Amino acid sequence: KGVSDMAGGVPVPGNIIIDAPKTGQDPKAFKPVAMERTQPWDDEDPGEGGFLQEDKSLSRIVELNCGGIRFETMIKTLQKHPGTMLTDLASKGGDLFENGYIFLDRDPMAFNYILNFYRNDRLVMPSFMNEEMWHQELEHYKIENPAYRIPTEEELDLAQQAQGKPPRDGWKQWLWLVFEEPASNHVARFVSILSIVIIIVGVGAFIAETHPSIRVKEDQARYISGLHVDQWAMLFNLTEIIVVIFFTLELLIRFIANTKKLQFFLKIPNVIDFVAVFPFYLDLIPGISGGSATLMLRVLRLVRVIRIVGLVLKLGKYSAGARVLATTVTSCGRELSVLSVLLIIDSILVASAIFFCENPNVDIEGSEFNSIMRAMYFAVITVTTVGYGDYTPVTVCGEVVACFGGLSGVFVLGLPISIIGVKFQERYYDMLSELRVQDERMRLLNVDKRLQAMRGMQALGAKILGPNAARNGKLTAKDKEKIKRVTLAIFREVDTDKSGIIDAEELGAALSKLGADVDIEVLHDIMAEMDEDNNGGIDSVEFGLFVERCIRGDLPNTTDVASSTAVSGKGETKRA
Repeated sequence: KGVSDMAGGVPVPGNIIIDAPKTGQDPKAFKPVAMERTQPWDDEDPGEGGFLQEDKSLSRIVELNCGGIRFETMIKTLQKHPGTMLTDLASKGGDLFENGYIFLDRDPMAFNYILNFYRNDRLVMPSFMNEEMWHQELEHYKIENPAYRIPTEEELDLAQQAQGKPPRDGWKQWLWLVFEEPASNHVARFVSILSIVIIIVGVGAFIAETHPSIRVKEDQARYISGLHVDQWAMLFNLTEIIVVIFFTLELLIRFIANTKKLQFFLKIPNVIDFVAVFPFYLDLIPGISGGSATLMLRVLRLVRVIRIVGLVLKLGKYSAGARVLATTVTSCGRELSVLSVLLIIDSILVASAIFFCENPNVDIEGSEFNSIMRAMYFAVITVTTVGYGDYTPVTVCGEVVACFGGLSGVFVLGLPISIIGVKFQERYYDMLSELRVQDERMRLLNVDKRLQAMRGMQALGAKILGPNAARNGKLTAKDKEKIKRVTLAIFREVDTDKSGIIDAEELGAALSKLGADVDIEVLHDIMAEMDEDNNGGIDSVEFGLFVERCIRGDLPNTTDVASSTAVSGKGETKRA
């Protein structure tokens, strides 16, 4: 198409703008109108090929001298990741772009991995560096460390919704956070601590009731610590009932609040929770609890063992180390299968050899190793290098087999266990990184809450001072008298119940009217800042002192919040 086919007033490269002919106008009368360029084109002449040709200067090879070792690459390679140090140096105005050379006093071996990040867009930590040193290198080159990346609120919310969190605010979402995210609020922290205490009490009661002084009922007149043995039995039964009721309610609440009903009981932690409470109700079935047969008695004891195992595993849910061990086991399925196969093969060989060595005449029972099945116990104990000594060979052949069995166990178990140990260490470092990210995220949340509290106090102070807020404390006596009257009037307005004390609810309503909506935790921070005597309320004197602080400019500002949180952040990083 010709340029006359374009709509009117469309700017094009150059110093002209094309004005299309109007309806009924002779196309021959159409002429370009000269004007200034409206697009930010480069002032240089593009030459042949127009403005869409590749800038040949970006293909220049530049030299980077890192610790005495020379590295060469193209300018366009270093411009792949804006915001990083090398991209800034390779951009127009940077030393690399202008001079083609730069010296870096850093580790050249680590720089090789940094440069590969620009070449293939993959960031890999060198095996010869620990995580802290690698993080320092990335900080120097202004590259974000994926291990230290803090997820955004949106990413965290999506991850929680994938686990069953209700998407909308409400009582279900609140319950989900309380029972699934112990760090989400104060109630969730209390519930998690209460769960740990109840688990410890339940396990302790299960262990204590097996003591012979309580378990054996021969002497009915026995007293222990002032309580009869029957009273102790009732106390342990009551403890068991309380523990089961608590965790039954917890399981039901978590199931009700979860949106992924089908996947809820397929998760291992939820299966453990179910195992911790289900045996109690199985114990209530008349056919099991009332049965007098030996089989029923064994089933009942097995049920109690399953229940205590469930409680112990449930306690592991609150332990970071237990979670690391669980993830290591689940990620080492192939190694564990190899270990199991090798252990079974070795045990069968040793058991078979020890049986025939100890029984030269298999038709006569003359040894404690009377079958290969009985010898399997000895073989497993020997191969795993435990060696209880309850079964020992008496023949020279059997002793030789036992020696070879112990030596073979070193090789059979050593190689897979070393691989599992490496994976455990990797998972442990991942856990430390997650804890660091979690601590950093909590610190940033505290920063946000303090900033909200600061803005809320500033909004309240600005409302009281009005136009006088910008005088930096230089007020006349007339201004101060006026501020005092306004302060008293606002105090009475905020004090809706006329009690002479402003509580958190009244202060929150006042801030909401000023457009500073804050949550309950931020509101408590503001109350703590204004409440001089720490009695939970703000009287007129404390309100006046707050206004005086506003006049003097003593309220914390953004710089104060940032500096204080930066110091605390360094402490948290060292702790992690």
